[in-house]
Amino acid sequence: MLERAEAVDVARRLVESSPLDASEVRVTHVTDSFLRYAGTGPTQDAVRDVACVSVRVMDGARTGKATAGTLDAAALDRALERACAAAAVAPEDPEPLPLPGPQDYAPKDCFSDATAGEDFGAKAAAVSAARDACAEKDLDAVGMAQTWVRSETVVNSEGLEAHHASSRAHFTTTATGEGASGWADSTDFDARGVDARDVAERAAEKGDASRHAADVAPGRYDVVMEPAALSALLGFAAWQGLGAQQVEEGSSFLAGRRGEDVMGGAVTLGDDVFHPLHIGDPFDGEGVARVPVRFVEGGVARGPVHDRRTARAAGCASTGHAVPQPSPMGPMPEHLVFSAGDANLDAMIAATERGILVTRFHYTNLIDPVRLDLTGMTRNGTFLIENGEIAGPVKNLRFTESLVGLLGRVKSVGSECVLAEGFFGGEFVVPALSVGDFRFTSAAEF
Repeated sequence: MLERAEAVDVARRLVESSPLDASEVRVTHVTDSFLRYAGTGPTQDAVRDVACVSVRVMDGARTGKATAGTLDAAALDRALERACAAAAVAPEDPEPLPLPGPQDYAPKDCFSDATAGEDFGAKAAAVSAARDACAEKDLDAVGMAQTWVRSETVVNSEGLEAHHASSRAHFTTTATGEGASGWADSTDFDARGVDARDVAERAAEKGDASRHAADVAPGRYDVVMEPAALSALLGFAAWQGLGAQQVEEGSSFLAGRRGEDVMGGAVTLGDDVFHPLHIGDPFDGEGVARVPVRFVEGGVARGPVHDRRTARAAGCASTGHAVPQPSPMGPMPEHLVFSAGDANLDAMIAATERGILVTRFHYTNLIDPVRLDLTGMTRNGTFLIENGEIAGPVKNLRFTESLVGLLGRVKSVGSECVLAEGFFGGEFVVPALSVGDFRFTSAAEF
């Protein structure tokens, strides 16, 4: 991993070499180690060491930017030259924003030496444990063991200096066989918090239970979502509805609704990189300090996230949610937290007279950005619930639903949160969720 002193030196040298008064350098370094496996064992392994240096310069109201995928000094000098050349011909920003000055950052500890030091021997042992667990159910194990370490550094000509290191360990298993498919995963900044055997046993249990899936008619059902299913839906809110730019443009469900009931009273949704389960930096794409934000509290609409540009327009302070600039995207939350409730998964199932248990959603996609209408399919374990008990596996179902609407029909919220991946990326802290009247539009043949 690129240490703080080296990363800051790389960035500061470019800032001090810039012929323009306003310059910003962002240095990202990632070492990614992974081992893919299938029924026969490991199928692919690699270590990828990636450095990206972004140079942004401002010539009055004109901005230029260039990047280099190396730490080579000559290549970095050329990136600075390209950024300056781009600034010279760029259109003027009618409302230029100066670079931010020095910041105070709250501590965020999400780096583990155990993760950084995990070798392929440890990954192979984890894969072996997963294969053994699935074999006990006469299933094959497919998945990946992965660790990465990452450092992020921002230095600018106004005296800002930000650096943070993080690590991530992830293990996933899909247990497959004739007519069977179950899935589970685990993510932690510390590799010692990821139990491959436990992951595989959960996947195998789902896979074994999913054999001989029956047809079920599409329609409206009470649904119990496991955390991964909820996470696959929430990502679209992060990208489409929770930023101040979308609120200003009227393309967010929060637009004009501050203080109104927009979801069920059991729903509290926010963004907080400092949640102990989250892995992330305490600063945003410009090096501005992040602060926690509540979008919905007890079902009531609160504020969106801001970057410095939207904050200036709104007459408030930035919440530290800028993406690297320049960008047309506006601010974006990256560390969603859906607050836990007081129910456990078994209690949710027991309280359901007739419904569907969903392990996860697949191929989710956006239809309408204001209502957050989504479509997708169930995957890797879908089960009918009757009279408070699992009645058996059913074939997968396609859904079309409004995320805003279904979060207005929440019956209970799980008491335990996990860090779960969204389908198109991102990781969110989420519980299990029970909702009513969920709309399944068609059935699959598998």
